[in-house]
Amino acid sequence: MANVIEIMNEIVNDTDVLSVKSSSDVLDDGYVGKLSGLVNGEMDLYNFAKGQATDPLVIIAGADVYTDSYGNRVGYKDPRKITYPADRPVRAYRPRVGMRFKINTDAIDGTPVKGQYVIPQNNNYQLVAAANLDSHTSGLALEVEDAEAKIMIGKTLVDATVLRVTRV
Repeated sequence: MANVIEIMNEIVNDTDVLSVKSSSDVLDDGYVGKLSGLVNGEMDLYNFAKGQATDPLVIIAGADVYTDSYGNRVGYKDPRKITYPADRPVRAYRPRVGMRFKINTDAIDGTPVKGQYVIPQNNNYQLVAAANLDSHTSGLALEVEDAEAKIMIGKTLVDATVLRVTRV
C-alpha cells in the first residue's frame, strides 16, 4: 500500500510548493528527495532524485485530486492506493522549521517514539526513526510529536505519526 500524508493546520507559502518528477522512479507521498535542477524545457518543474541526508530536501505530498495514467481526473476512496508514476509531475513541499504533518507509520523505516526523531536516509526516499541527532548533525530533522496518532481513511483508522520539522 502507498503512503498517506496530511499537512496539519499550516499556512504554506506559495514559494514552498513545487512541482517535481522523477524520470525513473515511482514516487509516493512522504518520500523525501533533492531537487536536481529544472526539467529540460520547463520553467517550474524540477527533477526529483534520491539525495544525501544532509542535502536540502523536499517532501512529496501529492494533490487531493488524482490524475490517472490516461490523464483523467478521478476521485478515490483510499489514498493508500495512489502512487505517482515516473515522468508524471507531483506536488512537493519545501519543509520549514515548525511545519507539522501526519504520515502513516508504515512510511517510516523503524519505530518512531514520541520525543525522538525521524531523519532522511542517504540514497533512499524513505524516512528512518532515530533515537537522537548525534550522528545527524546537519540537514532535515523531524521530531516525533505523537507516535500513536491515527488517520481516518474511509471508515478505517490507520496508524500514523505526527512529525514537526525542527531543522532543515
